[in-house]
Amino acid sequence: MEARRSRPIRVLLSRGNMERAWLDRFPDAGREDIVRFLALFAGAFGLPKRSEFNLSPDDRVTDIYRMLYPLRGEPDCLEWESFASELSDEYEFDLASLPLDVVALGQIFAHLPVARPG
Repeated sequence: MEARRSRPIRVLLSRGNMERAWLDRFPDAGREDIVRFLALFAGAFGLPKRSEFNLSPDDRVTDIYRMLYPLRGEPDCLEWESFASELSDEYEFDLASLPLDVVALGQIFAHLPVARPG
């Protein structure tokens, strides 16, 4: 998949570190919890290792998906399904409970128990 990465996804992955945005948005979550969540997403979507903090809490999942698959009807690698399965296994969270066409990564993370105080 690396060889065929679209220009928009390369731009997203080469932008600055977004760690401060995540920590500011979720002060009660530990850095390790944020990294684990982002690693789940990056793994499910086939993004390179260590790209976690290139992702912003405001990045919409559908936008990232469309960056990976700019052509409608292009076969995908079941990223949505993999991410949903990982969230269910790791956090017992049902991704289908959110409107995926408008949801951002930070909105998903906000629903996980690690994002909320004790």
